[in-house]
Parts: sequence; structure tokens; C-alpha cells
Amino acid sequence: MVTAPENVHALRAAAAGFSAGRTADGCREHRISVGPAPSIDEMIYGFENGWQRQDARQEGEPFVRLLGIRPDAWVATSSGEAEYVRQRVNSARVTFAGGFPVARDRMVIAMLGEPFDGMERALGPAEEGGHRLGTLVDTARAKLGMRLIHPQPGLSSAGLIAASELTGLNRAGDTTRSVAFDESVSALLCRFKDPDGPERETVALVVPSHSVHDYNTRNLSDEGCPGNAPSGRDALKAFSSPDLSALDHPFLTVTWAGEKRPEAHRALTDFGRWLGAGGLFPAAPAPAGTPRVKDAAALHDVRRRIDEELPGISLHLVLDASGSMAQPPSSLLLRAREAFPVVRGALAPADRLSLGRFYTAGGGTEVTAPAGRAGRDDLDRLTQDIAAPEPVGRDAPVSEMLEKVSPHVDRLGGTVAVLTDGGVLGDEPDDRAIGRALARAGRVRNLYVLVLGDGRCGGGLPPGSRRAGGKRIVCAEAGQDLEEGLSRMISTVRGWS
Repeated sequence: MVTAPENVHALRAAAAGFSAGRTADGCREHRISVGPAPSIDEMIYGFENGWQRQDARQEGEPFVRLLGIRPDAWVATSSGEAEYVRQRVNSARVTFAGGFPVARDRMVIAMLGEPFDGMERALGPAEEGGHRLGTLVDTARAKLGMRLIHPQPGLSSAGLIAASELTGLNRAGDTTRSVAFDESVSALLCRFKDPDGPERETVALVVPSHSVHDYNTRNLSDEGCPGNAPSGRDALKAFSSPDLSALDHPFLTVTWAGEKRPEAHRALTDFGRWLGAGGLFPAAPAPAGTPRVKDAAALHDVRRRIDEELPGISLHLVLDASGSMAQPPSSLLLRAREAFPVVRGALAPADRLSLGRFYTAGGGTEVTAPAGRAGRDDLDRLTQDIAAPEPVGRDAPVSEMLEKVSPHVDRLGGTVAVLTDGGVLGDEPDDRAIGRALARAGRVRNLYVLVLGDGRCGGGLPPGSRRAGGKRIVCAEAGQDLEEGLSRMISTVRGWS
């Protein structure tokens, strides 16, 4: 089975409870595995193609890349999401059955206790049935100066539903400020949980109600988030509204063409009925009233509107092509290529990316010209080029690269993003060399340096953001999570547009 990452913990617990109560001769009759569902677009392609990835990285490999465990059932976030997918999948390849709801949940606006108290004071007495969504949004933004954020709509179904709540209330620039780089509700909450994280007091999260309950009552270890459950001032409080959408979590069985597994599907249907009777989130408070569910047409419309409202970015990626980037046991270039497809879900139609390399050879810094620019629909070409050819040079100073790369940047100007292991940052003549070079690079508006793996910012470019000659410089450390690092990079660059 698959479901959204923020629902996996609850569905695994329910599956274990169901299986434990059904035994024959002392053995469990069923074993139900639960994994995270991919994005809507990946699911549509996967259902059409035997759960294979749409992946430029395949390249004749003797195995087939899949989207994780191939599902016999799917618990969608909402019936609108389920219908959106079903409308776009060829029924000759896969068929769905069921669709009955197994949970009552809704979207809420959550924040820490201090801003929550400030919101309550600013709002005054609630209207009958709760505050209207427009009142909540306007109070948070205009009176308290808060950002309302949600996961990437292109990667998270809950993020897409959250975006549909806000789109009609957004002012100029609000869409860009609301789209976080996180690929799921779980990732957003895990990042928010960091007590040293910036802006915790000035952001409000548009997320499912049960996720707020999970955040406050358990440690989120299943989501890969360390630390104990928050308490006191670190716990989340949430506002509801009759205008915020319901999440009904329909349960669908999946039958793949050419496969007949009647016993498995009977067992899963029994599990779905059992789950519907008890509820997927029994400990979380159920929503009051009868909130509406966003239908497939509304989700399609909000995707179109987001694409129209997000400003386009021009990003020239420059790979550190020194030999250390390909050192075993784990080549950072290969790992960057493996992580790169996550970028597709963060891109808008107007975005354009190009790819070059820089290294030292023969005593000077060499910068390769990009083969061409790619957008969301032809990103595969860029993905294939990341790890080819094999690097042969040595570290080259970023400041020298900036002087030579400017002619390759879009003539209207853009951002240069460096992907490196950090070694290049130790080759600068002094701490201000990169800033001076950026100020002189006419077409380069900003510089984003993403340090991969165990590398660190330094050598005159410490972590964080600064300005040089009116241009922005950021050095960020991705650590081992290259997908998050790349998503954060796209989100930051878009905020500069």
C-alpha cells in the first residue's frame, strides 16, 4: 500500500492492528506493507507504466527503477486527488476500485503558541462556526507580519490542497512566499521542529490537522525527524475555519493489467472497511461541521494558477569538475544526478536552467559553455549530463570562474549556482575575492553555492546569506540530503526573482 508520507505512520499502525487480529493456526493471514506515495505526476506515470519511474537515469541499466513498492491499494489524501489521478490514467493499464473514505480530517493553519495568542487577540471573538479563512489570512499577514507556508504543490498533495486554499486570497508575491521547498508535510514539520531554525515565530503552516496532532504528541521518528515531541512554547496550536478543505482519505484497491490476485484484494477491501469503521487517525480530533472536499477540477485549476503566478527563474548551474567530486566510495556527481529529478517538481513552466563545469587544467581555470537551456519538460537532458564526462581537473577558484562564466549566463541576467564538495572555496586569494568577482560579473545577478556531502562552507564564504555590490551571495551546506539541498536552492533563487 502507499499513502502520503505524513500518513504512513498511522497506516502502518492500522495495518499491524488489522493483521494481528486475523490469524490461522497461530500465524497471521496477511502482511500489509505500507510505503510513501510519490507526487501526483509521478503516480500518474507510474500507474501507466507498471510503477516504473520516468527516469533519464535509467540509461540501459539491467534493472528497472521503480517508484518504491508497487501498490495493491492506495489511501489518497482526498477524493479530489484520487479523481485527478484516475482521470489521467489509462484504464487499460490499471483499474481502481473502492474509493470509500477512511478518515475525517481537514486543513488547518498552525503556529507556535506566542503568535497564536497574538492572532487570537487581533481576531477577537470568532464568528459562528469559526473565523472565515480570509479573516485568518489577512490577520496573519497584514497585522502580525507572518508568512503562510505549505509544502511544494508539485511534490505534495497536501501542499497542492493548501495552495488551493490560499490562491484566491494571495496578493502580489504571496504565492512565491508561501511555497516552501519541502517535498512533504513531514519534511516541513521536521524542519520547523529545529529550535534553531529561523523565522519560527513568524511563519504559519497550512497543513492537515492530524499532522499537527502527530507533531505535538510523538517524536516523528518514522518520518526521519530526531528528537522528542515538542512541549510548551514549542508545541503547535491551530486555527480551523469552515472555509478550509476536508481531507476524506479515500481507500482504493489497485489492479494491474494481466494480474489477478483475488485473495489479496479481498483482504485489502476487508482492511479498508475495517479502517473506515475505526478511522485512520483515531487519536486526532475530528473536524467540526461538514467542510467541503476540493474536487479534481479545483486542483487542476490551482496548478495552472500557480504556474502562472510563480516568477520564472534563470539559473546557470556550474559543476565543480575537480577529481574529488568523483572520488569513491560515493561519487558526489553521481549522487547529485540521482537527486536531481526532485528539481522537476519545484520548477514552473517559465524556468530555464543551463549546465556548465569549471576546473583547473594547465595552470588556468577552465569554464565549459552550456550545451543549451532546459525547462521543466526537458529536464532529463540536464540530468543525464551531470555526471558525464568524468571530471579530470583540479579545484579552481570560484572568483576566477565568475569572471569567465558571465558570457554564458542568460543575456537578461540570472543566478549562478555552484555545486561543489567545498574544496574550491579554499583556493581564493583572500576572503573578499568572490564578492569582488561577483560585483564585476555583469550578467550574473546572484551567486548560490551548494556544498554537497561532508564538505563545508568556508574560505571567505561562511554559511548564510550576504550581499556584494548589490548582489546576493549564499553558501548552503546540503549534507547528505542532496534532494532537500537542491529543492531549497530552487526555492531561494525563486524568492530573488
